[in-house]
Amino acid sequence: MKKNSLINSSWLIIEKVISMLGLFLVSAFVARYIGPSMVGQIALAIACFQIVIVVAQFGSENIIIKRLSKKRLSGIKLAKTSLILRVIIYILCAAGILLYVRSDNYVEFVFFCAVGIASFFTAIDVVATYNDTNLNSKRNAILNLFGLIISLAMRYIIVYMQLNPLLLTLPIITTTLIPFMMRVYFYYMKDEERTKNIRQEKYLQHFKYLIMTGSAMFIANISVAIYPRVNIFFLSELSGSHELGIYSVAVTLATSWNFIMLAFVTSCFPSIYNEENENLAAIKTTQLNVIIAVISTVVIVGFIIFGSYIIKTLYGPAFTTAWRPAVILCAGTMLSAMGAVSSRYIVKFSGYRYLSYKSFIALLLCMPVSYFLIKNHGITGAACSVVALEFLSLTVLNYGYKNGTVFKMHRLTLTFIPALLSHLWQQRQGKA
Repeated sequence: MKKNSLINSSWLIIEKVISMLGLFLVSAFVARYIGPSMVGQIALAIACFQIVIVVAQFGSENIIIKRLSKKRLSGIKLAKTSLILRVIIYILCAAGILLYVRSDNYVEFVFFCAVGIASFFTAIDVVATYNDTNLNSKRNAILNLFGLIISLAMRYIIVYMQLNPLLLTLPIITTTLIPFMMRVYFYYMKDEERTKNIRQEKYLQHFKYLIMTGSAMFIANISVAIYPRVNIFFLSELSGSHELGIYSVAVTLATSWNFIMLAFVTSCFPSIYNEENENLAAIKTTQLNVIIAVISTVVIVGFIIFGSYIIKTLYGPAFTTAWRPAVILCAGTMLSAMGAVSSRYIVKFSGYRYLSYKSFIALLLCMPVSYFLIKNHGITGAACSVVALEFLSLTVLNYGYKNGTVFKMHRLTLTFIPALLSHLWQQRQGKA
């Protein structure tokens, strides 16, 4: 991996580590205050609008990253056109969701509105994608941390002073609003100076390209967005908001370290996209899989040993039953990260349509599996369904692409890991 990619990954990791620590401490403090039921209501709102974000992006994220990696100015044109498309789609979808939940209790509706506003800024933030692709994650990290610190401070004050829980909607919004506004400001103050002569002609051609190319990725992305959250919807209906609140804590803990792998993926894939030699591209992708496997093993073992204590200390006795599903979900997080690598590897070969079919099949499999396991085993069944579906999505459902291209890459990974371990063992024996 190149030095710039490693530096970019480091900034992504630093940002997420600080974010994780802050969110753990303050969110746990908030969870103790509001209890599992309200945590479950917030989790349901977040799940709904995370899907809306994916719908609004309409499969454009990887398309923009790939274009920016190869043709920067053309990528900027595409990103600006995508921004308009995202705003239109998001407003229409968000309005539909808010109209649907408006008849429910007032507290839940207010939190849905807050999450909807916060998610809007995430959905339209093409500048963050521009920064990451141009290996300028340092700026994203600093701005995200600034917004996060302000939001966490607001949450702490609201809980410490035992104010109305509805005031927690304010820091939900500022978490994304502040970084977004500052990113846009710095882009036009610094980066726009180099791109101000770019004309936004031929909007219709750009829209047509995004819709035609993005439609294939859209089906894949929406399927990927829905099937991990099917559990949330089923738990909400079958078990209630209390169990959903406990499960959401398990998901938070089990996925909180996923940013480490995704930081490497985000920073290294521009290099893989630009690699013309397929063998070298496969080797680079294999290296990413090995990194994910090593990090995941360390985290899973650590959580098995210390997870129960962490949950009890941070969240209190009301959330102790989150340990078992969290351990299971840690394995799901590893498989999900490897799945992201495989999906982007397929994108390199323009396999957008294959991904759409694959993800749709995964979604169809998800429905009955999740329903059966949740109905019979509750939150533990929900966690098991995630692992089973992530494994199928990573392996069997990927192996049909281009004469087993992904299978060959996975086989290379399986041979690379023992060779690496053998090499490390020989080095250790030599030093001894």
